[in-house]
Amino acid sequence: MSPPSPDLPSFDGYVVRKVKRDGAVHKGRVSIAAKDGVVCVVKDLGPMRPLLRRLYGRRNLAREARALERLADFPGTPRLIERISPDAIAVEHVRTLHKYLRDKIPREQLPAILRSFEETVAALHARGFVHLDLRQRKNVLVPTADRVVLIDFESSRDLSGPLSRRLLLPWLARIDRAAVRKWKVKLAPEICSPEEVEAVARYGRWKRIWPWKRLGRVVRRWFGDDVAR
Repeated sequence: MSPPSPDLPSFDGYVVRKVKRDGAVHKGRVSIAAKDGVVCVVKDLGPMRPLLRRLYGRRNLAREARALERLADFPGTPRLIERISPDAIAVEHVRTLHKYLRDKIPREQLPAILRSFEETVAALHARGFVHLDLRQRKNVLVPTADRVVLIDFESSRDLSGPLSRRLLLPWLARIDRAAVRKWKVKLAPEICSPEEVEAVARYGRWKRIWPWKRLGRVVRRWFGDDVAR
C-alpha cells in the first residue's frame, strides 16, 4: 500500500482518500476515508483555532456523535461508525442520487422527495429530536427519488425527556418545519399553499434585519479566514 499523501489528514486505522471540505478557523474538516475497506466520512476539528475548538468545537462534535448513536435505528440519518477521538468522528457514507436539495433535481421527482423530507423531519420530532440546521441544503442528502437522509447533527437537540418534550420540543420543532417549508416554496411552489408561501416571505423580511449572523461572521474573522472551502 502506498504511503498516505502528506496533504491529507491521517487517522489511525483509516485511509483518507480525499478532503471534501477543508474546514476553517471555526469549522471542522470533512474527508472521505475507508476503514477495513468500508467507505465512510470523517469529520475532524484539525483546521479550527484551538480556542474555538475548546469553546464549542468538541462539544458540538460530541453532540453529533451522541445524537447519531441514539438514532442508530432511524432510517433518516447515517450510522455513526466510531468516535475516533475528541476531535474526530467517522460516519457512514451515504451514496446519493442527488447530492442534496437543489434546482437540478428533475421536477417530476421533487414532490416525492419533498414529501419524504417533511415525513422524515416529522419522524425525527416524534423521536424527541430537533435538527435546527436544515436551512443548509447540504444537510439534506437525496439517496433515491423518494427518500432523504439528514446529516450534520452538531446543532441538534435531544428533547426526548418528559419535560423537554412537553415544553421545548413544540417550539424548537417549528425551526425545522420552517426549513422544510422554505425548500418546498423554493423548489416546488406549485405544491405549496398560499399560507406556506406567505410564511416564507415573512421570514425573508425578518432575515434582512436580523443582525446576529453578520455579527457572528465578524467575530469569527478575528481568528482568521472563516471560509470553509
